[in-house]
This record gives sequence, structure tokens and C-alpha cells, in this order.
Amino acid sequence: MKVLHIAPHLGGGIGKALNVVSSALPISVEQVFLLLEQPIDKRHVEGLQAQGFPVLVAEDLDHVARLAQDTDIVQFEFISHPRMLECLARTQFPAMRSVIWAHTSGLYRPYIQPGLIEQTSRFVFSSAVSWLAPTVDYLNKETHKRISVVNSGFGFDNIQPLQTKKKRPVVGYLGTASFIKMHPGFFNVIDLLPTDVEAHIWGHIDPFVVKYSKSLVHPERFIFHGESLQPDVALSTVDVFFYPLSREHYGTGESALIEAMSMGLPCVVLDNLAEREIITHGKNGYIGRSLSECVLLIEELLRSAKLRRHLGLNAIEYVQATRNPANSAMDFMLLWKKLTEEPPIKSDFQAVLGTKPLDWFLATQRLPGTTMPKIDRQSGAAKGSLAHFEKVFAGDESLSQLV
Repeated sequence: MKVLHIAPHLGGGIGKALNVVSSALPISVEQVFLLLEQPIDKRHVEGLQAQGFPVLVAEDLDHVARLAQDTDIVQFEFISHPRMLECLARTQFPAMRSVIWAHTSGLYRPYIQPGLIEQTSRFVFSSAVSWLAPTVDYLNKETHKRISVVNSGFGFDNIQPLQTKKKRPVVGYLGTASFIKMHPGFFNVIDLLPTDVEAHIWGHIDPFVVKYSKSLVHPERFIFHGESLQPDVALSTVDVFFYPLSREHYGTGESALIEAMSMGLPCVVLDNLAEREIITHGKNGYIGRSLSECVLLIEELLRSAKLRRHLGLNAIEYVQATRNPANSAMDFMLLWKKLTEEPPIKSDFQAVLGTKPLDWFLATQRLPGTTMPKIDRQSGAAKGSLAHFEKVFAGDESLSQLV
């Protein structure tokens, strides 16, 4: 069986998910990974190449179409990246057996257009929470049957905790440190803790986030490390993992949270839908219904090593039982095998997304029949933002029409 994976890049959660799942697939599956832009973070590119899988960068959209012609399954690793939407809308794809694995939830913006689900052979959510996405309400029962869920978040194996001497307890955060996804309340909660702590933050850092942290009473508590090439080593110094995300964030698998849980860290999150799919309050972590409640929960954990161990051990058991790469690999094997028994279909993604960059951006911002929301022009070049589209399609006239 030949599978062509088309992805905008192999960084972050997408790269790790594909790297880990591919390592659990049988050698009879021939996989090729086609990237739509030059990779910046090459860790997972190198990991796939070390397993013997070709990783290519698309020369142009004709190159994409040619590779799609010579394969059994074409799987789109979908996020609302400008290059992914361009690829879907403008590539002259042959009839094919297509799969879209959505690495965004679709619960909020960026939305998943219902037409994408209707135009593909199979559609795969990366979390069951996406069944609550408004997109699903547009679909008929027959289309529902072509949707499945395959987990994309995985932890670490064989973790050896480090013995480090710390002057103060450490609260950790790992992930994109931008208020597009990270809740600004992270800093307010740390600032209000009665216990004098250090808050270590790993990930891509938005300068505005640093500026915000310096405006608080205890700016000395916050230590920014940037992106870590060894997140397991970074997290090994942490006592409590605090992972509050924006109320309408786009994540699903939440790799950073799963990684922290796999290391036995007690985790505190807000009561957002995606996090509630992972954390069971009081069993494998804590869910705060408000920022003030998060202050109390973290303080409780900092004062009780026994409680931290209890939640941490349950978190390890949860990850081992539910976030096993072998399970996701088997789910895909069954899906792909059944799909190869069906004829290829001709998909018209352009009819769903439109013909130009403005159309593609707006397709992520509103669903059919809904009004145009206010567009945030202050979000920098965050993934899928207007600024991201303007950066990728610099000088495009259609985008200049959006006032």
C-alpha cells in the first residue's frame, strides 16, 4: 500500500504525530511525505528520513498532482495554513482516494468547511471533541459515516526523572507562547500565587507576551527559554504543569499536555472542551473553572508532594492506555485498507474554498450562511491569521480588499 502524506510542514504537533505513528506502521506501508514549504524545524523530517521514508518539498502544484496520481491513498495533514488551502484549491488532482486528517478542532475559528468533508473520501478528526464543531451540523447522516477519529497526541517513553536542586518550586508551560492560543491569565495566576515560584516557559515566544509579563507585580518569576529541542529534558525540572489555553483556541491533540502527563507531572488546565476531553478533574489532573480557581489548585499542588505523585501516576496510566501510537497506526491501517477497496473519486475542493487567497482565508473564518466576523489584525503572523496569509501571498490584490 502506498500512502502520500501532504503537509504544509513537519513542525510541532503535526511532525511529531506523523513521526510517531509512522514508526508503528508495518513495513508493507510505503509512505512518502510531501511538504508545501521548506522545513524550518527539521527534527521530525530527520526522524522520518531515519526510518527510511522519503521527505520531499513540492516543486510546484503540478508536482503535487503527479505524486497524487501514483499512489493508493492521498492523505492531507490539514491545518488552516495558507499553503495547504492553496494546494487544495488550485492543484489539478486526479481522481483519488483521499483522506483529510484534521489537526485543528474546528470548534471555533479557524473553521473546517463542511464541503471539505463532503468532497473527500474519508475525513478524520484528531479528537472526539470535534464532533461538537458547528461544521458537523451541516452534514447529512451519510457523510457522518465517512468521519472517524484518530488520536494525534502522544507522550514520551522511558522517562528518567532528573534530580535537580531548585531554590523555588517550578511551574512549567510548554507550547506556543502567544495569546492566540495561550491564555494571558497564565501570568496573572503565577503572579497571584502565595508561594514564591519560578515559571519556566518553553516555546516560540511572542514579544507581546514578554512585555505583558513585565507589567505584573512579580515579573522576576517568569523565565523564558524559547523553543526546546529536548522538551522531555525541559519538563523534567517542573513540579506542576500549568497549561491554560485561550477559550476559543484551535488545538486538538494537545501534544504538550500529553507529554507532560506522560512524565507524571500534575497538570492544571482551564475547562475548555479540548482539555476536558483529556483531563478528568481530581483523577489525572485538575480543571480550573476560572483563573482564581487555578490559583487555588496550583497552590494546593505545590504544598503536597503526595498529591502531585498521585495525580502524576494516574496521568501516566491514562497516557499509556489511551495515547498509544500503535492504536492510531492500527486505526489508519483499517481505514486505508477499507478505502483501497473503493474506487477513486474526483474532488472539487476549489468549489468549497474559492479561487484566490482572500477566499481561502475567509473560508477559515465563517461557515456557510453566517455573517462575516470581525477580523483581528493585531495577531502578528500567527498560524492561519490574516497576517500569515499576507506574508505567504505578499502583494496579493484580493487580500488588500479586506478592510
